[in-house]
Formats: sequence, C-alpha cells, structure tokens
Amino acid sequence: MTHFVSGVTRHICIDIQGALRKSDKWLDGILQDAETGREMSPNEVRHFLRKQQEKGFSFFSGCDNMDSSGRCAGHQALEESSVQA
Repeated sequence: MTHFVSGVTRHICIDIQGALRKSDKWLDGILQDAETGREMSPNEVRHFLRKQQEKGFSFFSGCDNMDSSGRCAGHQALEESSVQA
C-alpha cells in the first residue's frame, strides 16, 4: 500500500486590476454574494473588487488564509489518502 499526502492546496485568485478592465459579459456571474449565494452583476463585482483594492489587496481569492496581496497563502492537507499499489 502506498500513502500519498497531498501537501499544500491553494485557491485560485483573480488579478483585481485585470478583472476591472474586463467586459460586463466577462464579469457577469464570476462571483457570488457570500451571504445569499446569488451571482453578482458586473457592477456589483466591480464595486466589490474596488473595495478589496481599498483594503490593499491586488488579488482576490475568496480564501480565509490570504497573504498580504490577497492570494491564498495555502492550506495544509488534513487527511492522508491511501491508494492500493
């Protein structure tokens, strides 16, 4: 039996400055409201991302473990998975 530990996982992130230059079509529904789960409109996405910039972030990952730029700082694997070899 071989044991694999996945190590560190990272959430993907959005470059805020780049996203703010995107079209309404591109932004439509890329984020969801954290409380309701409703897809956000392009104007809501832009407003949200600008608020993240005001907090000093260059990236948005939606993660609870961000570095100073807003990128996911990584998450250690909690469980070990087993695979029959």
